[in-house]
Amino acid sequence: MLVHISHAQYSVLTDPSISNIGIDPKNIVADFSYVLKEKTKVRLRWTVTNIEATDFLSIERSANGKDFEMIGILKLLSANKFELMDESPLRGRSLYRIRTSVKGKTVFSKTLEVYMGGVEAPFKFYPNPADNVLIVRADIPLDVQIADASGAVRISQARVQGLQTLNLSTLEKGIYTIRFINKLSNTVSIEKLFKN
Repeated sequence: MLVHISHAQYSVLTDPSISNIGIDPKNIVADFSYVLKEKTKVRLRWTVTNIEATDFLSIERSANGKDFEMIGILKLLSANKFELMDESPLRGRSLYRIRTSVKGKTVFSKTLEVYMGGVEAPFKFYPNPADNVLIVRADIPLDVQIADASGAVRISQARVQGLQTLNLSTLEKGIYTIRFINKLSNTVSIEKLFKN
């Protein structure tokens, strides 16, 4: 089912009737994040700060940012923690958001941007395995972190965009994780990096 959301529905984020009940509608949904699973699924997680004030919760997905469709069934992890696994995500770029209602007024969470295989990701890195230099190409500004097996960040570079190199000479031979963090959309992509 494709649901088109008109511009007028976005105005409820500043609706005085919600503000008057002491609830900040922008903070109803918190910690909205995703993890790619097996490179074929998207696991979404979030918390609801005031579950008693919400009338319903649903998750919506869009390929273009204008036409959203409702997907899946919500999984309750605890009193205010939710999870949903998108078993059939769109290829390429998708946008996810939580839709809820507070005292009869529609409220949306921030929107998460997710890239799935099948279409070129907004970043590339090579060679892999790497010797002392890693080349990173990012189409959008990303923070790049390389972490060792214990999770300790060994190399960090903020706002990488375009073509840049990272010096890996301080890393020992081994397997590392490289994280590409998009702070604007609150997304993290994690890949394996092998150091010679």
